[in-house]
Amino acid sequence: MSFDNQETDKGYTGDDDHDKQNRRKNLLGKKTDGKKGQKDKGYVMFDEDDSDESLVTSEDVKSPSKLKKPKGFKFSTKKKDKDKDEKKEVKKEEKEKKKEGKEHKKHKKDKKKNKPEEQVTDTSKEPEKAIFGVQLTLAVERNRCYDGVELPAMFRECIDYIEEHGLSCEGIYRISGVKSKIQLLKDCYNKGLPVFLEEHEPNIVASLLKQFLRELPEPVLTAWLMPKFEEASVLKSEKSKVERFHKLIHDLPKPNRMLLSWMIVHMTHVIERQKENKMSLQNVSIVLSPTMQISHRVLNVLFSHAKQLFKHTELKK
Repeated sequence: MSFDNQETDKGYTGDDDHDKQNRRKNLLGKKTDGKKGQKDKGYVMFDEDDSDESLVTSEDVKSPSKLKKPKGFKFSTKKKDKDKDEKKEVKKEEKEKKKEGKEHKKHKKDKKKNKPEEQVTDTSKEPEKAIFGVQLTLAVERNRCYDGVELPAMFRECIDYIEEHGLSCEGIYRISGVKSKIQLLKDCYNKGLPVFLEEHEPNIVASLLKQFLRELPEPVLTAWLMPKFEEASVLKSEKSKVERFHKLIHDLPKPNRMLLSWMIVHMTHVIERQKENKMSLQNVSIVLSPTMQISHRVLNVLFSHAKQLFKHTELKK
């Protein structure tokens, strides 16, 4: 009985060992199947008819970052397009501003072009009183002397002033005065306004007188008598020369004759003071020739025989 029991006990333990091994195998099999299942879970089943685009991993489905990437890319392109549009608008505005600037400049230029025309029309309204740049006879009519002498009062006032204050002034008639002051005096005379020459320097008054002579439309000796003066100046006989000049001077219109005689006599007074003013006969001729449109040869005769030709001329105030 005991023997049989031992065998049965041994047999029983053997069965248990066998069962344990089977359990271990089953457990190992489940683990491997589980791992394999986990790997297979990452893919979604698809049919053979489905296209490649239908293949989507579980990671792609679950990962939000991968889904946001295309959105971010699309947002950036929209931003770039917006920036481009803004740049285009800015450029367009700049072009419009430039265009407006050009039109504004053009408008200003047109205004400047029109200004001289307006000035011309304005000055054309003032010829009734102007004495500069008009015929000598007309200047005498518009600017008469108080005692009836047929000279423009302006010319006579300048001569009187220089006779009193400018004969000893160095470079008188040669050194020019300030242009702005000369222009101011000229405007006053042209408008018939009162002028006070004592407030100005001798060089300014002398320059004003020169400008008046230079702006005369016709030479003082007149266009038709000037060639005759030139012919007489080359005569060999001094006596014949003086007689010829005397006759030609008498043939001049009275205002021209008066102006010539006053100017030559006045300039002889300037030459007499050449030690002080440095204005010799040569220097006076250099200044006076272009101003009065008289050649040096004719001027030389006028100055050389001034006492004979203008003996009755007296510079009175």
